[in-house]
Amino acid sequence: MAAVAIPILISTDTRRAAQYYEKLGFTVANYAGYIICRRGGAELHVSTVDEIPEDQVAAAYIRVDDLDEWFNAFNAAVGGLEPPQETDWGMREFYLVDEDQNLIKVGAEGRN
Repeated sequence: MAAVAIPILISTDTRRAAQYYEKLGFTVANYAGYIICRRGGAELHVSTVDEIPEDQVAAAYIRVDDLDEWFNAFNAAVGGLEPPQETDWGMREFYLVDEDQNLIKVGAEGRN
């Protein structure tokens, strides 16, 4: 198996986080204070913390082939997302910030 890096995000309430990520189309496995979220080939882990630090910087990048499908699903679920933008580094991306201030960026190479 190839090496895979999986981001671990944080939440003060993994039950609430599980509902949020299920709304985004992830399947969620719930463990005591820890959830594993999967959608397509993407996987995010979320761990419980007592409080979100003021300087919260947890983030994840999900690279996909079908960016418009991901954008449409996420925007339908939470609304108000800015459409994907072309970047100087050759990606097309959109982002959202979840209820615990975790940054989730989703991108595809080139004009997808």
